[in-house]
Amino acid sequence: MGGLRCFRDQGLFHKKFSIYEKKEGKKVIIRDIVVILKEKQILMYGNDSFGGLPGRDIMTLSTGLFEATKLPYLQHRVVQHIRYTAAAAGALFRGRANLSKMCITRGQKVRLRHFQAALEPIYSNADVVDYTTQIQAKKKRAVKLQMTKIQRIDDYDSIEVRDFSKNRNLDKTSFFNLKSYFVAVCSNIPAQTTEFNLVKFLGKFGQINNIWIEEQNGFESRQALVLFLTEEDLNKAISRAHLLLFEQSVIFIERASDDLIEIAQKRFLLYEIEDSNEHYYWQNLQIKKRNKRQ
Repeated sequence: MGGLRCFRDQGLFHKKFSIYEKKEGKKVIIRDIVVILKEKQILMYGNDSFGGLPGRDIMTLSTGLFEATKLPYLQHRVVQHIRYTAAAAGALFRGRANLSKMCITRGQKVRLRHFQAALEPIYSNADVVDYTTQIQAKKKRAVKLQMTKIQRIDDYDSIEVRDFSKNRNLDKTSFFNLKSYFVAVCSNIPAQTTEFNLVKFLGKFGQINNIWIEEQNGFESRQALVLFLTEEDLNKAISRAHLLLFEQSVIFIERASDDLIEIAQKRFLLYEIEDSNEHYYWQNLQIKKRNKRQ
């Protein structure tokens, strides 16, 4: 339940009775008259209905209860609210590792929390923000996240295409046709989810050949390309209308579209060697080099 108090005076009531303070030569409202009235109503009468019935009386009357049965009804309602509060607090406590520290940026001086306030997260995780931001967070105690550059799943220009002839000692490589592979796109992944946890979750549906996930930024949800071993594994993962509950978030899994085929080829670096003898030759050469280093 809520209400609205209006004055058709073009804001004169608000301007006249609010408390001002001069800052840098300008008059700034430090105590809003509407907030003052609201506080006084709640502190003096225990409700914010401005002379009307409080919410508990309205609920009692709406159920047809009389004064004789009002007390046990209210006692039951109080117990219900305690249980709701305990359940909500318990859920927050269990998920505290995924919650950021918050700082109130608006509404700090309001004595009662019946009013709107603004919050900002305080980022202190070194993996999430850079060193400069951490220094600012210590000084100001509230910092907006300085977003790091995110490597999007469909950002073809940012894909690191390795020199196969140098890194893999191969003269000729050719990508498999990924249309015959079983690639899925996994989206809306929570920002804090690690690749290990995602693989563990997707492993329930089938064997995974490879996975590529966007880098963590501690703020935005991410996407991933998942290469399943068989078509059956892929179909099992997308059979539930693409909606899967994971870390209290809904993840979408769908088959990769044609425009992601080339992207997936680069991401997974799939290749085939036409000459199998050449493959074994270079494989043995790599083993010899590794043993020599050891």
